[in-house]
Amino acid sequence: MQLGTKVDRFVFIGLGTISLIAAIVPGGSDEGKRLLASSILFAGALVSLLYGFLSKERLSLQWVAVIPVLSAAGLMLGLLKERQFAGGEYWHFWRGFPYRWLEAAISISYSGPPGRWELFPMGFVVDALFWMNIAIVIVVAWHFISPRIRRHTKM
Repeated sequence: MQLGTKVDRFVFIGLGTISLIAAIVPGGSDEGKRLLASSILFAGALVSLLYGFLSKERLSLQWVAVIPVLSAAGLMLGLLKERQFAGGEYWHFWRGFPYRWLEAAISISYSGPPGRWELFPMGFVVDALFWMNIAIVIVVAWHFISPRIRRHTKM
């Protein structure tokens, strides 16, 4: 089953535009992570925009469904990256990659309030875009490369 041509194009052009804006806007204090995130966002934006504007072939619904699955897997994988540090009377925990998007402050003293995890929305948006763009590059590349591989292996 194919997605509608106009819907498919609109979604990829929209995601590419949002990713391009996110790649250009500076964010984060770690220069290495910022460079990594901007590079992935820019590459994904380029692939999405080129696919949306120029591609005559359309992705099937099954291929499109792989994008959010890979993105969610990347977000969950990013939670394995944890940074901890002490500050004041609290021990701080940050999770997420390339940026933090889940954070907690837990009291060091027994008399303090118990800590709880909270979502850091801006970090979540950028991390979701980061992993979504990796998924888009993988899916679009595989969509165009796999028929050529099958054609050459049949010989």
